[in-house]
Amino acid sequence: MFDRRNLTGNGIGSPIHIFENHKAAVLCVQWSPDKSSVFGSSAEDGVLNIWDHNKVLILSLSHKDPFITKRIGELSGPSTKPAQGLLFRHSGHRDKVVDFHWNAHDPWTIVSVSDDNESTGGGGTLQVSNF
Repeated sequence: MFDRRNLTGNGIGSPIHIFENHKAAVLCVQWSPDKSSVFGSSAEDGVLNIWDHNKVLILSLSHKDPFITKRIGELSGPSTKPAQGLLFRHSGHRDKVVDFHWNAHDPWTIVSVSDDNESTGGGGTLQVSNF
């Protein structure tokens, strides 16, 4: 995640946080239409994650460059705790989740589409998740 207000002189920015929980390439990212700090990510690993960037704890690593940050859990070594900011993890698909959409009338309901035909020989699947 980048804050475009804090770019360097040549237009390059340092991430304010890296959200890590997928085991394969991310295919889709969308902000929640209801809550400005919540977004979702889906990936080739068959997982749909819902994140809240307001739940992320960050710590400045350098007083010279306040935009270099790292998750507090990474400072003390490996952890078995869930990824910071992760609200919900939907892993019901059998193959990559190629797209998802938030329900405009029920903001905590999401429909997701996977490309299950590659692993099962049939068509893809559509799932509705309420969290």
